[in-house]
Amino acid sequence: KFPFAQFPLASAKAHDVFPLLWQAIDRLETNDLHVLGVTADGASINRRMFLMHGQGTLTYKCCNIYSTESRDVFFFSDLPHLLKTIRNALSSKTRQLWCMGQSISWEFIHELYQRNLGSSQNCGVSMVHKLTLEHINLTTFSKMRVDLAAQVMSETVSKALLLTGGSKTFETSVFIGKVDKFFDSLNVTSFTKGHKTRKPFQNPYYNANDFCLKFLTEFLAYLKAWKKSVHAREGFTVAEKKLMMLPTEHKMAY
Repeated sequence: KFPFAQFPLASAKAHDVFPLLWQAIDRLETNDLHVLGVTADGASINRRMFLMHGQGTLTYKCCNIYSTESRDVFFFSDLPHLLKTIRNALSSKTRQLWCMGQSISWEFIHELYQRNLGSSQNCGVSMVHKLTLEHINLTTFSKMRVDLAAQVMSETVSKALLLTGGSKTFETSVFIGKVDKFFDSLNVTSFTKGHKTRKPFQNPYYNANDFCLKFLTEFLAYLKAWKKSVHAREGFTVAEKKLMMLPTEHKMAY
């Protein structure tokens, strides 16, 4: 990795970023550096800039006009940013996430922490040893830490909820488990990490039929089913239903 260019700006809008992006792509392609994708966080100007390349609410690629072989350039949301905002949506006091007839609640995480704290004090055994008060009582600073988000939205927390939280935590457990696999499958960093951590979703992709790709399709179907279940819920306004789902930057994907 190396910094190619910087554009210091006091403020910017999507139509300001658009030409800067393509100026950078033009110069990289001219120097025989092939641009395959563009990654940005979920800031509104970035989402609008992506949408300027297509029509409708879903734009994930466009033709790279500076490539000699008419290659596409793909748009990606920054994965750590997505993970943090998913966790922040779960912990939000204004959002009341609801899916398939059950609440997806931060309170269940807090209760798990309290149970784990009592268990570790009484018998020295901890199911979620990484879960601390810092994970539960979020501050402006801690909300920006990817490690805290990853440790909450983890397979360990998902299984602990399912084992100790009772039936009321089922959908919360399912949601956290799916987010953990989603993060792992798109955050592959080496050929061996998946084997060392015994997490197969951290293994590299080897073919078009890889089970991780199958999971991503299933995860998309899960998000669509969530959206459908909320829209079918009666007695709530449109604004109230929006607060039962993930924020816009996540919903744009489905």
